[in-house]
Amino acid sequence: MAKKMLNKRSVLYKAKRKIEYCKAQTRAKLEHPFRVIKQQFGDVKVRFHGLVRNTAQLTTLFALSNRWMARKRLMGMGESARKTRYLSGRFG
Repeated sequence: MAKKMLNKRSVLYKAKRKIEYCKAQTRAKLEHPFRVIKQQFGDVKVRFHGLVRNTAQLTTLFALSNRWMARKRLMGMGESARKTRYLSGRFG
């Protein structure tokens, strides 16, 4: 049985699109740290026999991935502070 196509101007169509957009946005935010851990830090398999040690390693990797994803913002903060000091006349 074929699905009924919704009119692109209908309220139901717009609501479904908005819901799918929100789901995709959430999925992207949740999956990005896993990509960083796998690609940047090379963690694709469980390393230790034991839940505590694996949990500790993953906690460390997620903390590192947070730093990795925020690196541009963190480096940009230093530049803006230097520009502010320069413009206010406090050099050095």
